[in-house]
Amino acid sequence: MIKKYPWLEKPWLFLQNAAAQHRLSHAYLFQSRQGLAVERLVKTFAMGLLCEERGINACKNCRNCELSGLDTNPDLIIIKPEEKSNILSVAMIRELIGFFSSRPLVSDRKVAIIAEAETMNLNAVNAVLKILEEPPSDAVLLLTSRRTALLPKTFLSRCQQ
Repeated sequence: MIKKYPWLEKPWLFLQNAAAQHRLSHAYLFQSRQGLAVERLVKTFAMGLLCEERGINACKNCRNCELSGLDTNPDLIIIKPEEKSNILSVAMIRELIGFFSSRPLVSDRKVAIIAEAETMNLNAVNAVLKILEEPPSDAVLLLTSRRTALLPKTFLSRCQQ
């Protein structure tokens, strides 16, 4: 996947090094302009985190990889802004909190992707901050943003970028 997108090689190497050193964070923020395939990088990373082989390179053959590839892995949730309002609401984040409140079902961890994090309303921001400040031990939160300047500084300080 990364060979198709050479501009993603440096962030992928960063993630591989963190995994190799057993220093994966509980939260990552990926900043990118639209059309640069950062969503693919995030999805590839999420699949690797859920893979039975452990690490970040998904084998694409195990049950978890198959489920992730079909967007049916119960340990992966993807939250995107509502099409009508283009906002991430607090109700969506409450769903995320509920998702993290249970143990993983088929994987070793749970992974959540929040797309376009800058579109969160104030209540949603506060709810996500609670997750960032007290992360579940078996969870990884992946956020994408096109305009990180719109995110609170507390987000930036609690996420690997």
